[in-house]
Amino acid sequence: MFKKFKIPDAEMEKFHQAGTEEAQRQILERFAQGLPVTNRTIKGVIRFCEKCQLIKPDRAHHCSVCSTCVLKMDHHCPWVNNCVGFHNYKFFMLFLAYALLYCIFITATSLQYLIRFWKGELDGMGRFHLLFLFFVALMFAVSLTSLFFYHCYLVLHNRSTLEAFTPPMFRTGKDKDGFSLGKYNNFQEVFGDNRKLWFLPIFTSLGNGVAYPVRAQHQGTSNTYDSMGSTRNRRRSGKHFLHIFLLNLCTSFFTEPFFSVIIYFIQSSRVTKLHIYICFNACKYLFYLCFYSILF
Repeated sequence: MFKKFKIPDAEMEKFHQAGTEEAQRQILERFAQGLPVTNRTIKGVIRFCEKCQLIKPDRAHHCSVCSTCVLKMDHHCPWVNNCVGFHNYKFFMLFLAYALLYCIFITATSLQYLIRFWKGELDGMGRFHLLFLFFVALMFAVSLTSLFFYHCYLVLHNRSTLEAFTPPMFRTGKDKDGFSLGKYNNFQEVFGDNRKLWFLPIFTSLGNGVAYPVRAQHQGTSNTYDSMGSTRNRRRSGKHFLHIFLLNLCTSFFTEPFFSVIIYFIQSSRVTKLHIYICFNACKYLFYLCFYSILF
């Protein structure tokens, strides 16, 4: 993806030998001719990554942890040990949504046991497991609520976390809504135009991660692109679906013994089999999403 943005060694040598910033700027401008870049630095120069030695695509940033430039970088997430960007932002949103629903479900179903414990009607060692389960689920539910709805706000305004703090710079100046095309179009850019696949862990984001539609005032300058031509669905090959299938098998193999132990303690507290089934499959699905985000 970054191949056409990579500056050749000969050009890099000229760039380092250039005596002035203006000479370096001309080299970057000449190389960037024809590239779909509209973002600039504060000084109005083409964005350039010294470490990767390439012209930065729009909305791309260099991650010091991953030691590479990430397309449409949002942030580096330690929970999934990976950068959240163009290729996995939808999976990150689904991960937050499913985790939040699961924590709310656990909190709601275990609340009755907290009330019974408060009234002194709950006996046995299992009561402490239930109390621990309730407060941990409640704590994560509160944290995930703020994080999930903040990212919903970012999706509807077509911004990344980095762009929310530092608006992107165009030739005409800073514009925090430079990539915003309306709330519905912004949502489609992340989740795709097939409603049946919106809430499934399948890549359906529009575009290629390099070129993005921009607002009208930022079009018509040099080094721009056909803004609507870049909003095509990126098809996943059969190899990626094979990866999904294998990941599901792996997560089932490694997580079933772990959750069987949890289920043993839950059963001692008279939770229904339906609760056990839902809890088990929800946890397994969350682990699956998490592993998918890490590997891809």
